[in-house]
Amino acid sequence: MAVSKKVITDIQKQILVIRRQTEERLAEKAAVQEEINKLTFSLSLYQAERVMDEATLAKIEDLKNRISELEDRISLIPSRIRELEAKQRKLRISGLAPR
Repeated sequence: MAVSKKVITDIQKQILVIRRQTEERLAEKAAVQEEINKLTFSLSLYQAERVMDEATLAKIEDLKNRISELEDRISLIPSRIRELEAKQRKLRISGLAPR
C-alpha cells in the first residue's frame, strides 16, 4: 500500500510565509510594548525624585524621547499586520479559483 504524500502548493507556501511574518510582527509588538512599560516605569522613578539635577532631567528627557519613538514604531505594526492579512486573503481566494 503506497502512502500518499501531501503536496504543498506554491500558494500554500506563500500563505505559510505570510503567517510567519504576521507572527513575527505580533511578537515584535509585544516586545516593543514590554520595553515601553519598562521605560515608563523607569521614567516614573526618575520623576519621583525630590531633587532633580541636570543629569536626572537629561535622563528623563531621554526616556521620554525613547518612549515616543517606540510608540511611533508600535503604531505602525497593526497596519503591517493588516497588509499581511490582506495578502493572505488574496492568496486564499486565488487558490480557490478554478484553473
